Amino acid sequence: MSAHAKVHTEEIELRGHIIDSWVLPRVFEAVMDLGGEFEVLEIQVGKKKDETSHARLRVAAPSAPQLAEIVAQLQELGAEVVGKADVETKPAHR
Repeated sequence: MSAHAKVHTEEIELRGHIIDSWVLPRVFEAVMDLGGEFEVLEIQVGKKKDETSHARLRVAAPSAPQLAEIVAQLQELGAEVVGKADVETKPAHR
C-alpha cells in the first residue's frame, strides 16, 4: 500500500489451537489473497498440546469495504475484532 494512501485498519484476535489447526496461516493467506496486509502485534504459543495459543494482529486495507470483506473472512476462520465494544471515551481535562 502506498505511504500516501489512506489505510483502514482493524485489530483482530485469535484464540485456541491456532497453530496446529492451521488457522493462523489460513488467516495470513486470506488477508493477502484479499489484497490486505497484516502485522502480528502479539503472539503467545501454547507449549504443550493441551495449551491454547493467542495472537493479536493489525489488519490493513486501502478501503473500508475491502477491510470489511477481509474482517468478515477472518471472522469465518474464528477471529474476533478487538475492542470495539470495550472502548470508552471521556472528555480531556483542560
